[in-house]
Amino acid sequence: MHHKRLIAVLCLALPLAVLPAACVTVPQYDATTDSAISAVQREIDGRLVTLISAAESTDPAVRQSASFARNAAFYDQVDSDLVALAMRMEAVQDRSTANLPQFFANLAQQMSNLKAAHKTDDIIPGPVVAITRKQLNANFAVLLTYELSLKGVASAGKASTTSTATATQ
Repeated sequence: MHHKRLIAVLCLALPLAVLPAACVTVPQYDATTDSAISAVQREIDGRLVTLISAAESTDPAVRQSASFARNAAFYDQVDSDLVALAMRMEAVQDRSTANLPQFFANLAQQMSNLKAAHKTDDIIPGPVVAITRKQLNANFAVLLTYELSLKGVASAGKASTTSTATATQ
């Protein structure tokens, strides 16, 4: 009778022990993530370009479009988009994704710093926004390079995060 109980316990315990091992996978290329990275980058970059142009305008109405009040919802939307993107990219845990939480924390901090400066100054000078734009684009280039490397797009032995959008002058 003792053996039957032991067999019953093992039959129940074995699937539970194997389940975590079955769930560990290597990240795969995900077209939705690839698209989301590009969409969030375009959303941020487009708004920053608009803020730079508006801040440098001599037309008071155009300059007013760069005010914090007119752009506050943008920061909330970007925060939400970054959280969704982070959750998607961090869903599969392995060594290649180990640094993603810190990476997304840094992106969120950059956006938070920009938001705080915008709130304080109301209109951020164009050159300040331009610097932030380059930094953010460099970070998105890293994310996109990582995702595309999962697809196998990167040249063998030539991982690169350089793009014309992130080149320093």
